[in-house]
Amino acid sequence: KDAKKLIRMYNKMAKTLIEFETLWLQAWMNSIEAVKSGLQATLIIKHPEDNNRFHVNFDPEILMLIREARCMSRMGDIKMPEAARMVLLQEQKFKVYYSELSFFLREYRRVTQMVKPIMSNMMKSHIENLEYKMRPGMVSLTWTSMNIETFFAACWKELDKLEQLVVTVNDLMENRIDANLKAVSQLLLVNLPDDSSLVSLDEFVEMQERHVESTTNFLVAKSLEIENAVNDMLGIMVAFEFDPHVAGVTESEIIKVKTHYNVAMYNALLSATKRSLRAMKMRLSSNYLERSVQPPAFFEVELQLDGVGVRMVPGVEDIQAAINGGAVAVLKCSKRIEAWDTVTIPKNVQLILNPNLPPVQGTGGQGTFYDRIAADKEILKVILLLTGSVQSTKNMCQEHLKQFVKYEWCWKDDIGKKYAEFQAEEPSLDDFETKLKYFVKLETEINTWLPQHQISALMLSSTSLSKSLTELANKWKEEYAKELHKDAYAKLEQVFEMVKRTRKRLLREVSSGDLDALAYVMNTLTEVRQKESEIELEFIPIEHMYRILDENLPNIMGKDEQDLRSMYKK
Repeated sequence: KDAKKLIRMYNKMAKTLIEFETLWLQAWMNSIEAVKSGLQATLIIKHPEDNNRFHVNFDPEILMLIREARCMSRMGDIKMPEAARMVLLQEQKFKVYYSELSFFLREYRRVTQMVKPIMSNMMKSHIENLEYKMRPGMVSLTWTSMNIETFFAACWKELDKLEQLVVTVNDLMENRIDANLKAVSQLLLVNLPDDSSLVSLDEFVEMQERHVESTTNFLVAKSLEIENAVNDMLGIMVAFEFDPHVAGVTESEIIKVKTHYNVAMYNALLSATKRSLRAMKMRLSSNYLERSVQPPAFFEVELQLDGVGVRMVPGVEDIQAAINGGAVAVLKCSKRIEAWDTVTIPKNVQLILNPNLPPVQGTGGQGTFYDRIAADKEILKVILLLTGSVQSTKNMCQEHLKQFVKYEWCWKDDIGKKYAEFQAEEPSLDDFETKLKYFVKLETEINTWLPQHQISALMLSSTSLSKSLTELANKWKEEYAKELHKDAYAKLEQVFEMVKRTRKRLLREVSSGDLDALAYVMNTLTEVRQKESEIELEFIPIEHMYRILDENLPNIMGKDEQDLRSMYKK
C-alpha cells in the first residue's frame, strides 16, 4: 500500500516537471524571434541621458540567447529552432563586432578629449566629418548587415586621420605657441644686478639701453614666430580633407582663433612688463617693514665735498630720473611689436580655401601692443610707485648727511684768518699742542668711519669724503704747525750758532807761555758756567716745540734741519 502511494506521488511529480519543462521550452522558442529582432537594431546609438554620447547598440538578451542555445545544443535530445541555431553559429562574429565597436568608441572619446578647449569650436567640422563616416552605423547598418567590415575600416581610417591632426595641432600649440608665449611672459625686460653687486648710475643706464635693445629684438622675433605658428596651425586644420557633405572650417572661427592668440601674446607681454616693473620696485623698495631683512643695495653713491657742503654723487634726483627712464624703456619694449592682423584671414589659409584667387592683403594699421599695455591700471600703479621709489629716501639721505655738519668749519672757515685770531691770543706751547692734537684726533675720527652706509637701495660710500676731510684736517694742522716749526728752527739755529762760537773760543790754541790765550779760554769757561742755567732754559722750549712737532707732524722737517738736530742732541 505504501509503495503504491509513493509511485503515484513520483508519477505526479514527473508529470508536473515534464509539463513545466514543456511550457518553458515552448516559451523560450516563442521568445527567440523577439530576441532575434534585436539584431535588426543599428550598431551605434546616441544616448540622450548621457550628453548624447555614442554607445554600442547591442541587446544583451542576444548574448543570453546564445548561451541558452549552446546549452540546448549540448543536451542533444531537443530539436533547436532554426533561428536560435543561426544566432549560435554567428556568436563569434557578433562578439568580434561588439568588441571592435566598443574599442572604436573608446578611441573616439580619447581622441576627441585630446582637443584643446580653444580649438573645440574649430574642430567641430573635423569631428562632424568623422561622425558622418559613423552615420551608417546609426542609420542603416544592423548586426546582420554584410558590409560591417567595410564600415569599420572607413571609421578607423577617418579616426586615424583625426587623431593625426589633433596630435599635430597639439604638438604645434605646445612647442611653437604655448612654449614661446611662456618664454615671453617670463622674460625680464630690465637688467638688474645681482644682490651682491652695486652699479653706478652710468652703468645702470648703459645696462638698460643694451638690455632693452636685445630684448626688444627678441620679442619682435618671438611675436613673428608665434604668429607664423598660429598661421601654420590654421593652415593644417583648413587643409584637412572633408567629406563633400560636411561643411568645412568657417572664416569666423579662423578669425576667432587668430584673435585669441593675439590676446594671448598681449597678455604674455603684459605679464613680462608687470614682472619686470615689480622686480625693479622690489629691488628699489625703501619699505623695510615688508620684509624680514633689508633689501640689497642697488646704486653706488659717492659722498663728496663740493666746497659748500657734503653732496651725493649722483644725486637722488639723477638716480630717480634714471629709474624713471628704465621704467619707460621697459614699456617701450612693446612699442616695436606690431599687433597681429585679426581682420584678414592669413595668406596661407586663403590659398587653401581659394587656390585660384590671389590672397587678400591685410588692412594693416593694427598698431602696436604698447598702447594697451601702457593703459593697463596695474602697470600705471607700479609706474607711479617706481617714480617715487628713490625720491622717498631723500629725507633719510638728508638725515644721514647731517652728521657731517660738525665738520663744515674745515672747508668753510678761512685758515689764515683763524690762525691770526689764534696768534692774537698769544698762545703758549701747550695751546699749540692742544690745537695740533685736536687736528690729529679729527683725522683719527675720520679714519674710523664705516666706508659704506646703506639707505634703502642706495649704498653711500664715504671713501672720497673721508679722504677730502683728512686732507683738510692735515692742511689745518700744517698751517698751525708752520709758525711753530719756523720759531723752533730759528731758535735751534741761534743756539747752534752760540754753541759753535763758544766751542770755537774754547778750542783756541794756547801755546807755552801765552798767558793771554790761557786767560781768554779761562774767561770763556767761566762765562759758560755762569750762563749754564740760562742756556738750559733756552734748550727747554726748543725741545718742547720739537716734541710737539714729532708727535703731530713727524715729516715736517727737512734733511738739513734733521742734521742740525742730530748735532744739537750730541
